[in-house]
Amino acid sequence: MYGITAVRFEPSGAPRIDQVLMGLLARDGSGWDLPPASVPLAAVIDRLLEGDEIVAVCEASGGKLVHSGPAALQVQDSLHGGWEESIAFPDDGKTPGLRDLPRF
Repeated sequence: MYGITAVRFEPSGAPRIDQVLMGLLARDGSGWDLPPASVPLAAVIDRLLEGDEIVAVCEASGGKLVHSGPAALQVQDSLHGGWEESIAFPDDGKTPGLRDLPRF
């Protein structure tokens, strides 16, 4: 399972995610096998298409990692024609989502 800890928006100022900090979580989700590193959003989408589970991760008090449910791939009409791919996490109000992650 992969975890996303922070997001970076496109330099143009558009409200589109360009990169994320993503790492490989330990099997039990309590720590990191590979710490988060900067990757393009396309790499996240590739992982989803390959069937990997990806969650949003925040650190709670005491250093415990709290994560969301699995991300889903969304495909939508582009404002410029064609299609755009993006990711979304379940919004249950109790676990982190993209809007809760820090920017880098």
